[in-house]
Amino acid sequence: THFFSEYGVIMVSLFVLAPTASSAFAGDRKAASSGFYFAGKGGPTFGLATEIENGAGRPLQDDEAISMIGSFGMGLGYTWAKHGLPLRTEVELINRTEISYNASPLFSGSIANDAIGSDIQNVTAMAKGYYHLDSGGPMWSPFLSAGLGLSRNAVSGQYTPAGGKPADLDEVTYDLAWTVGAGASLYLGNHFVNDVELSYVDLGDVEWGRPAMSNLKTGNLGSVQLTFAIRYNF
Repeated sequence: THFFSEYGVIMVSLFVLAPTASSAFAGDRKAASSGFYFAGKGGPTFGLATEIENGAGRPLQDDEAISMIGSFGMGLGYTWAKHGLPLRTEVELINRTEISYNASPLFSGSIANDAIGSDIQNVTAMAKGYYHLDSGGPMWSPFLSAGLGLSRNAVSGQYTPAGGKPADLDEVTYDLAWTVGAGASLYLGNHFVNDVELSYVDLGDVEWGRPAMSNLKTGNLGSVQLTFAIRYNF
């Protein structure tokens, strides 16, 4: 009886103290994840070039391009948790692989067999903010994100006019970029945090820069991306 009594006391103590210890351990993880950090990022992305048109108003055979591409980059930021604020601020640099736009013939209903084969490559530099919601468990927290920055869109490839020689495409445009998203942070311990974020990024406009095509341009260039990040807090 004495043995079972002691055993019962031990088991009750474990059930009472274990959640407290777990919560404290998770709290330590969150506390260690405050301050300056560096993040490496990457993931799959849908690149979207829509409402493509030319200055002369001629209808195109294909007025959009959708490509499954990749994005990768890094971020340097600060987590404000130790100041009592559920915020992160970050400067982010992301490179995206090429969105392809190809059409032959280029113009709809055209007898002339103009053709184009081109790629759009994008880089963004952004200032981003993350608001961590007061929900989730002690080991993780959901967040909302938004950002504003600069987009660099580089077009490369060839345009071949009907009966003519191919001409190289080499045009770079800069535009405003913005993003909104949502995700969650998982606190791994030892100053490491894993972030998963689903976001939409508006990448501005693109121009192909060929007067012979009446300068093709997009109405919108954007990406829907799933980003996995590992950040280390100093």
